[in-house]
Parts: sequence; structure tokens; C-alpha cells
Amino acid sequence: MNFVPQFFSFLLLGRVLSAVLSLCLIPNLGMFFLFINKEYYKTTRGILLSTLVYGFIIVILKTWVEYSWSD
Repeated sequence: MNFVPQFFSFLLLGRVLSAVLSLCLIPNLGMFFLFINKEYYKTTRGILLSTLVYGFIIVILKTWVEYSWSD
């Protein structure tokens, strides 16, 4: 019933949430090159912006969230 909150707490306590999010960015690279070759520049701009937002979230997770729980 409450699988999602338990899953995210497992990822945060295991300090692997930032690694999982980093792996989720790999398909963005393929989509970026696909759309830039088809000259869909507005779509490419959106993919780039979402990648930067994900990168900012990963930096926050790595610096403040995951290392603040170090033993």
C-alpha cells in the first residue's frame, strides 16, 4: 500500500538515490542527439533544461542530503 514512500526512504538511507537519478539521465543523451539531428531545436532545448534540473537535484542530494547522514 505505501510502497513508494518506503522505496524512496530505502534509496535515501542507502545513499543510492543520486546514483539512480544519474543513470536515468542516460536516455536524455540519446534523445538530445536524435532531436538535434532532426533539427527540433525547441525540443532539444527542453531536454537540455530538464537535464540541468536533474543535475542540480543530484548535486543537492550528493552534497547536503546523502552526506549529512554519514555516521
